[in-house]
Amino acid sequence: MREEEMNCKEICELLTAYLDGEVTPEEKAYVETHLPGCPQCRAELETLSATQASLRAVLKVIAEEVSPSPEAWDKVRARLEKKCSWLDGLHRLWTSRTWQVATVTAAVVVIAVVAAIWQFGGVGQAPPIPAPAPAPGPPPTPAPAPAPSRMVMFERLPDIISQYGESIEINLSFTNEASEPRIMSPFPPEIKIIELPNLQPPDRVVRTFPAGSEELELQAGKSVSCIVKWDQKDDSGQQVSPGWYGVEVTAASRKATEPTGGHVRGLATKVLVLPPEGVMEKTIDVNRSLTATGLPFTWNREEQLIDVTITLEQVEMTADSVRFTALVTSPSYSLPQGPELAPPQWMLAAYAQYTVDGVTKDAGIAGMRPLENGLQLLWGYAPENIDPIPSDAKELTFTITQLGDWEGPWVFKVPLE
Repeated sequence: MREEEMNCKEICELLTAYLDGEVTPEEKAYVETHLPGCPQCRAELETLSATQASLRAVLKVIAEEVSPSPEAWDKVRARLEKKCSWLDGLHRLWTSRTWQVATVTAAVVVIAVVAAIWQFGGVGQAPPIPAPAPAPGPPPTPAPAPAPSRMVMFERLPDIISQYGESIEINLSFTNEASEPRIMSPFPPEIKIIELPNLQPPDRVVRTFPAGSEELELQAGKSVSCIVKWDQKDDSGQQVSPGWYGVEVTAASRKATEPTGGHVRGLATKVLVLPPEGVMEKTIDVNRSLTATGLPFTWNREEQLIDVTITLEQVEMTADSVRFTALVTSPSYSLPQGPELAPPQWMLAAYAQYTVDGVTKDAGIAGMRPLENGLQLLWGYAPENIDPIPSDAKELTFTITQLGDWEGPWVFKVPLE
């Protein structure tokens, strides 16, 4: 990896290898530093993980139906190795918003090509005489990716729970993980306090601590600390509202022998500012359903209109979060790959918001769990805690604003008294 800004594009390019355990320790650290502060990349990782599992299941079925010879396996291996860039393109297509039609076609093409090669040993050759063949050996271990230049990294700290109006002290630690000296410039680094969930970063910065002017040389393996004191005020000097905030750090460094370098950005910790009146702690079983009818749905190149019902099952209010559990059902929902694999056509990002006594906040992107009777959606579970409910709140409104490209009448009012 080049020494440059670790942005979402670079992270997405590493996610496949990250899931397969083929990243270097340095790349793993880069990914895991970025993910806590980026809901989009976390959703990408979740979608990719489910997609890979679904493809493996389909390919397993194909593999069990044919018995490739060792020679055919060698040809499959060779062709796949030559087509790595094409497969990377397929992954990007799969995770795009228009994947619902295109990926099915692409997956069918891949499966058909692999099956043809296995069956016939190559294009233009006569089919081999069927004969028992030993199971093919494992594919060769791919050549390791070039190790990225190590940089100065920062430590991820435990979450901080603070009382309303309380001054907070955050001790940040930076370590040079390279095998040679590096210059941290500037030091102290730029630090921002952002609202969570951080779906719109430019609009969510509430406090900025500008970078210092010092250049600090760190020997290999050495660490340095700096303390940030936040008085819970925003940049205009006003007390921030209760809720979760992220401490975003940008650590820039370069080799001592070079004039320029790169930087790593991510959350060093999260801070919960508690409401002055305290928080509400109880669980409400809602079990209320709303149905959207005639929603456009494309599968296997067929356009159809379907009904989608979302049931808000439960609202759980805890000392550090509020958690929403919902279930998506439809006559078109099924689990062809088994209960552990979400149907690819139902891998839809679900966004929500909640309103408490007139104040609306983001709930972020839901986690997903495929069940036999529908797709379960989960908001507010660690590490994605969302703002807890004040103890004197009277009414809660939970709104699922978007499910994939669909917008429906999914607004649930929950009395709290």
